[in-house]
Amino acid sequence: MNLVACMLVGNEVELVDAAIQNAFRHGVDAFVIVETASSDGTTDILRAYADDPRFDISFLSHDEVYSKNFINPAQVWADIVACAKSRFDADWILRMDADEFIMTRSGSLKDLCAGCEDDAFSLERFNVLVPPSCVDLAAAAKDYETLSQLQVMACPFPNKTVMLKQNESIPLILTMVGGKTLCRAEVLHGFSPGGHAGMNISSETLKAKKTGEAWIVHFWFTTEDRFLRKCQFIVDITQTVRTTQKGGWQWNRWGSIADESVESAKDEFKKQLIDQHRLEILSQQGRIARADQAFDTSVEHSDAITQMHILQLGWGN
Repeated sequence: MNLVACMLVGNEVELVDAAIQNAFRHGVDAFVIVETASSDGTTDILRAYADDPRFDISFLSHDEVYSKNFINPAQVWADIVACAKSRFDADWILRMDADEFIMTRSGSLKDLCAGCEDDAFSLERFNVLVPPSCVDLAAAAKDYETLSQLQVMACPFPNKTVMLKQNESIPLILTMVGGKTLCRAEVLHGFSPGGHAGMNISSETLKAKKTGEAWIVHFWFTTEDRFLRKCQFIVDITQTVRTTQKGGWQWNRWGSIADESVESAKDEFKKQLIDQHRLEILSQQGRIARADQAFDTSVEHSDAITQMHILQLGWGN
């Protein structure tokens, strides 16, 4: 059985190498990667893998990424999936990002694939909480034991209830993010925007069951520098890629914030730093857990409880 991971990478110098090694640890056999003209050193890291037979890496030029002739993202993913099948004879394909780290209860992803009778299953993602101190999250990600002990938002606030578009005081890091799907290669043609679901040749979504045996530790926010690079990228592609995608309102919002000023973008990042007092409240609410225990935590989901928890944290008044 061949398990292939597919990535579209841009400006992830702090995390990309550790994410690749983490995926190998969990049974991934090969990678198909498209690199989007990074300016932070990501390109150099990936070039070190260029002669490794386990990798197929394409390096897009600056004009391919930033000009109005940029390839439609849906086509990019269709090409990546096709490459995984032809180059590595993939049986299963995982769509992942460089800020995503796999964790399992036992065994590997290949073990889960072998026992799966469906065409796809989904891995839930849990956001790593950014500490208010100067902890080096990138370094922590490289060590599996340290990674497993990081605090994650195990019971995030549901976006619909929180109504983030209207209440921007609530940090996004505390809210739900979509999972990622592991799909049987023979029925997979591409991925939906954001990569949260696999699509068949008829552009129909592959039904995917959630599994509690594996999940993703998500480094959505890490350092101010990385966040500023992401914001600038959004600004730079506003007239190209963003014009073809209707979703991702938070990305559009960050682009607008970065357009306003660098200081505004810095303030947005600082909002994601959860102070010790609020960490203690989140712990009392049962919403945070160690990364390796994320699936062992649960909170009753109701609008009343959610609003009470938000008020306890000092938001939503």
